[in-house]
Amino acid sequence: AAAPSAKAEKKRLKSLKKAMGAIAERDAAAEAPEATAAANEDEEDDDEATGMLAAPLANAFRSLAEARDEGDGAVTVGADVPQAQLMKGLRVFLAREVPREWVEFVLLALGAEVGFDGPGSKFDATDAGITHFVVDRPTVDSAYSGRNADLVQPQWIFDSCNAGVLLPASKYAPGAALPPHLSPFVDDEKEGYTPAYAEEIQRIKSRKAAGATAGDADADAEDVPAGVEEDKPKGEVEEEDADDDEEEGSKGKPQTEEEEQHELAKSMMGKKAKRLYERMQHGNQRRQDKVDRLREKRRKIEAAGRA
Repeated sequence: AAAPSAKAEKKRLKSLKKAMGAIAERDAAAEAPEATAAANEDEEDDDEATGMLAAPLANAFRSLAEARDEGDGAVTVGADVPQAQLMKGLRVFLAREVPREWVEFVLLALGAEVGFDGPGSKFDATDAGITHFVVDRPTVDSAYSGRNADLVQPQWIFDSCNAGVLLPASKYAPGAALPPHLSPFVDDEKEGYTPAYAEEIQRIKSRKAAGATAGDADADAEDVPAGVEEDKPKGEVEEEDADDDEEEGSKGKPQTEEEEQHELAKSMMGKKAKRLYERMQHGNQRRQDKVDRLREKRRKIEAAGRA
């Protein structure tokens, strides 16, 4: 048979390409509805997820707004939680630059009354009962200055909430260098290091707790004549003296027995348990080294501040 001519071969290839193009168009048309349906399903899933996240927050805002409108402007959420009463009685005005939604939410949850510059506010900046102005800029508006109210930055709200006590507003004045924001999820005792500001907050809480109980202590002191101590049973006195003598005696002895028991227990460990123990000791040592570095850094900062 004679070989096909070049012209016939070219014509055959052209028809083949045309057929393949028609098949591709048909397949694309068939897949288009499926792709559109899949895209619509993805959008619906995204909308549903967004709605699931937004609905609880929207309901919370709505409930707080309704409670505020029905009452006198103060809202108490979860009376059994100490922070729920933390800012009760405070009348806080938010400056225009403060992110209102979430700051207002926290303030209302802590029992404060909240005002802002805009529709829906219960009071404006001229209200004489305002106790705090929340400002998030170094310069203060003339409408806020010269008033019988504290000027604070937004961090004061969250630090006070985390500490469970109203912190000094002077540390959070507009334009001031803010104290470190301490995480409420860090266990300082477990970490082995307590930041200086955490210690200061603890002292503030202790002073306020002592002030709250001072009245009860004074009342109890009035029942006991001055210079008179309560008598203790003779047996208790002798027992306390014996305990003191025993403690003094134990302090004088070197703790070689405990060290020996520790070494003996270590020598009786299996190879696997010993490796695990050594890794634990290594981790503890690394944590201690970190604590030592933090303490040294703190010591240098405090020394530079005194200089």
